[in-house]
Amino acid sequence: MLIGFSRGEPFATGALQYQYRSVSAKDRLNRIILTVKIQNPPDNDVWVDAILDTGTPYVICEPGLAEALRLNPKDGAKAAINIRGHEVPGNLYRLVITLPAEEGDPLKYEAGVFVPNIKPDEDWTEMPSFIGMSGLEIIRFAVDPTEEMFYFGDPNKIGQ
Repeated sequence: MLIGFSRGEPFATGALQYQYRSVSAKDRLNRIILTVKIQNPPDNDVWVDAILDTGTPYVICEPGLAEALRLNPKDGAKAAINIRGHEVPGNLYRLVITLPAEEGDPLKYEAGVFVPNIKPDEDWTEMPSFIGMSGLEIIRFAVDPTEEMFYFGDPNKIGQ
């Protein structure tokens, strides 16, 4: 068992190592960065380093990933999100996120994925991708800063 409750029930079924670092030269704060797979079924998937941000309602993909995932703006719902005090328009998709496991079992879940619309002259390189609460709100997760491990498990499948 990876980690568990005192009553013997497992808390997590998988764990992955995270990185604790800044995301750019301008960012002076270290962030928890997870390497996850974002999938646009049937066969479009991209591995991405994303900041774990429980204050963000969605997974936020940097715009270059939309092309790699072959996302069509016509298939997404029009939406807007407030990023650092700025209203950013974009499209919202329902995609599959995979948390790979270095220990235990990987976990797949569906999440709302927001892709910002940027103008041709706008630069998004200083803004990374984020893993927000969409989808995470239905799984158990914990962070161990001493081992830099992110533990996760689907409470509906634990004990089955």
